[in-house]
Amino acid sequence: MFYKGNGETIDINTGSSDNILTLKNTTDCLNTYITKRISELATNTESGKNALGNASTNYTRYKFENLKKGTRLQIITSYNADNTPFFYDGTNNLTSSSTLSNNSDYSVFYRYLTLDKDYDVFYVCTYTSKTDSNPDYCIITYIPTKYQNYPSYKNSFVPTLGNVINDVETLSNYELVKDLGYDITGQKAKENLQGGVWIGFGDSYTVYADTYFKSIATKYGLIYDGQGKVSSTICGDEGGNKGFAPFWQRMNTFISNYTGNGQTIDGNTYTANDVKLITFMGGANDGFGKDTWLGSPTSKDTNYIYGALNYMFGKLVEEFPNAEIIVILQPANYNYKVSSITNDEGAQTVGFDNLAELQTLTDYEYSQHAMTRKEKCVKEIAEKFGFHIVDCIFNWYNVVNPTHRALYWNADKIHLTGLGSSELAKDLDKKIIKVFG
Repeated sequence: MFYKGNGETIDINTGSSDNILTLKNTTDCLNTYITKRISELATNTESGKNALGNASTNYTRYKFENLKKGTRLQIITSYNADNTPFFYDGTNNLTSSSTLSNNSDYSVFYRYLTLDKDYDVFYVCTYTSKTDSNPDYCIITYIPTKYQNYPSYKNSFVPTLGNVINDVETLSNYELVKDLGYDITGQKAKENLQGGVWIGFGDSYTVYADTYFKSIATKYGLIYDGQGKVSSTICGDEGGNKGFAPFWQRMNTFISNYTGNGQTIDGNTYTANDVKLITFMGGANDGFGKDTWLGSPTSKDTNYIYGALNYMFGKLVEEFPNAEIIVILQPANYNYKVSSITNDEGAQTVGFDNLAELQTLTDYEYSQHAMTRKEKCVKEIAEKFGFHIVDCIFNWYNVVNPTHRALYWNADKIHLTGLGSSELAKDLDKKIIKVFG
């Protein structure tokens, strides 16, 4: 069975030589398949723009990160789009080559470029207009070799490798995108992570994402150690006068296990050297007053967010030498009320010039502001330590948007729905592939 771009299928029967896939069928299928991968791989997608970011009808610009030397970027374009910028490195529009098939009815026109060095950031533009005569789907890799062995570029072709096309083999993710320099299947990541421990460190967001995180752990052969606790705060004191079950205190407990007699998970014992991945996500339950909760960026005072982060991140690096640390910037919630602040002093404590300025916001906007203040601290310290970051607040779904609230947040106004947790887990999975692939 071969999947067409429009969702229909074509059956390829064993022993029959009468089944013919047109070139258009083949390219539609492959291009639809890989176009989906482009949006998954890209860190940002912008419609109506060319590679340089300029407005351009029917074009889409994709931003990619960490592309490797030797990567071949290939896109299907319109035959009349020869002079449009398709590849941009942030400074220069890079010259690409082109090729055009021999038959105009089912023309497949490519622009392609092989990178001569590594790029931290790179932009690719595709022509996204689709017509009956020229579908113009976009791809970013080769069509597999098995499908390049056409007897001719005519209205149809017969596969030259026999009467049966094994689409499971030829359309594998790895074969389709291996030249892009990404480990889309997670195959390399699995090889690097297999048998290691993943510590999922956080609050109720980590607890509620347990099913999704465990699914990712299974995918990579990881042993998942869920260290989430409902209502816990990043900072706080040992006596419980400020915060609840603070992260730093709980961290010290599991560190003492891993570095002592070992941490027992499902009857097996693991040491600190077995830990290959640590994820950190928190802040929802902490306050956000500058002097009362945030503190100083250089402090290690665990009574404050900045201080607790500096203390914890430093200790995690020291105690888990084989672990990569991924910090998930926690989504906002919409449980804050503008009416809870009643004077200028209170408004200034939470980041406003006066009460009147605060009162221009809706409760949703104020809630987004509250979480943003805390996650800016998390992002700042994570970047200082060189940790990997998954952004689920600054460029993610937003509680100010009513559609987003309905889809991704529960009625309790705090926690994510199953769909919300699933989206967060997908973003984390992409990061794991980039870090370990």
